[in-house]
Amino acid sequence: PSATTGLALERFVLQACWHRFERDQEGEPVVFLGLDVDSAELDSEAGTAQVTDLYRRLLARDPTKDEVAALLGLHPALVAAGGLNGEWQILSCFTIATTSEALLF
Repeated sequence: PSATTGLALERFVLQACWHRFERDQEGEPVVFLGLDVDSAELDSEAGTAQVTDLYRRLLARDPTKDEVAALLGLHPALVAAGGLNGEWQILSCFTIATTSEALLF
């Protein structure tokens, strides 16, 4: 692996998450569903369902309570920076898909 492998992999994952999000907004949602993407309000049940679905799709397992709490905890900081639920969904996908568990196993 070269020095740029990590960066290239992160760009690939971010693009994959973004592309799936865009496709879900254009037609029948497959991955990113259950949240109003243009809202800054996150329903904890819907957020937990989204995190659980992403973990099942990307790591083929259920998330731990701490993993769910960590991703739900990112939402307020993202909203404070001007983000909405849609950005939170994309960054949650990116976060899960770039864990060492996802990349190495």
